[in-house]
Amino acid sequence: TRLVALDWSTKDLIREIVLSRTYGISSRPDPGSEPVDTAELDVLTHGLMPHRRLQAEAIRDAMLSAAGILTRTPPVGSPVGIMEGPVNPQQVDRMLGLTMDEYEDHRSIYLPVVRSAVLEELSVFDFPDPDFVAGDRDETNVATQALYLMNGERVQELSDEFARRVIDWSDDFRERIELLFQLSYGRDPSGYEFRACRDFLRDV
Repeated sequence: TRLVALDWSTKDLIREIVLSRTYGISSRPDPGSEPVDTAELDVLTHGLMPHRRLQAEAIRDAMLSAAGILTRTPPVGSPVGIMEGPVNPQQVDRMLGLTMDEYEDHRSIYLPVVRSAVLEELSVFDFPDPDFVAGDRDETNVATQALYLMNGERVQELSDEFARRVIDWSDDFRERIELLFQLSYGRDPSGYEFRACRDFLRDV
């Protein structure tokens, strides 16, 4: 109904949604709103923002952004675009391997998606299978996701970049922890979180 009232402008509809109170409220539980939320009424009556899973592209972009190396400008063209005539999968894989370094730090939306060579950092987090039309994504919670975030080579590289960024920012211990939380969560650490970080760093 709102879409029709807005002359079928999806941009205006999205603006109305993201500026709404429901979209802007916290996702932290409020004891006073619990009876309303558990009643499973219309989403507009909810007292807190429901948690939403990050998709693969958002996870990758967030890590690049925290590390301070995210490239927001689109690259020029596609590596496959310079190839002429019939293109077989082997050629595409070879071309992608030669040019992927140019795309390594770009936003995920600009990455070339090749059916036979989806990046691990995307595929492990339910990236749609490029061989099929997908109207909806699976939402899995499997051990490989946690293992990738703990042990993945690319994740460790970005973690090192993130650490260097925080260390270079300030010599003050408190300022480093505050910056770490601002870049990671968009907020300052609580007293408990600050003490936990302080104790952890003292022990390592």
